[in-house]
Amino acid sequence: MIRESEKRITDAMFRRADEMGYSMNEILTMASIIQMEAGKSTSEMANVAAIFYNRLNSDDFATLGSSPTCYYGKSYKKDDGRYDTYKIKGLPPGPLCSPGIDAIKAALYPSEMDGYFYFVTDSNGKFYYHKTYSEQQKTIKQLQQGNNWVYEYFD
Repeated sequence: MIRESEKRITDAMFRRADEMGYSMNEILTMASIIQMEAGKSTSEMANVAAIFYNRLNSDDFATLGSSPTCYYGKSYKKDDGRYDTYKIKGLPPGPLCSPGIDAIKAALYPSEMDGYFYFVTDSNGKFYYHKTYSEQQKTIKQLQQGNNWVYEYFD
């Protein structure tokens, strides 16, 4: 896995990470979260990345709030919560999966989505992006009423 990563991660990618103010470990960590959130929808990865960077760079968000991260640490007997982005500030200490090259590129080159902080997907995998929590809640309500809602986070 390390050899394969070394083949795919270029010097230009390292330079881009540095330009963004992140280490490659942080980029791979972000890419892993993007991969888990977007799944096979490579066309949405740069948008998902934008949402998470917007949250990281906003004083209005205490945490990143990515649902897949809350499960990762719970697979360990002595989970200290450091991967749960509903509880920690910033990025977890390392990747949660082996992200694909599309997720890595999205982490390095997120979309321009200023002011967007929320996204949700429906049961068909369609993404909806929102600037405010109230817009997000309205879409969720519509999806629930249309029996098109999937929510995977259980506390």
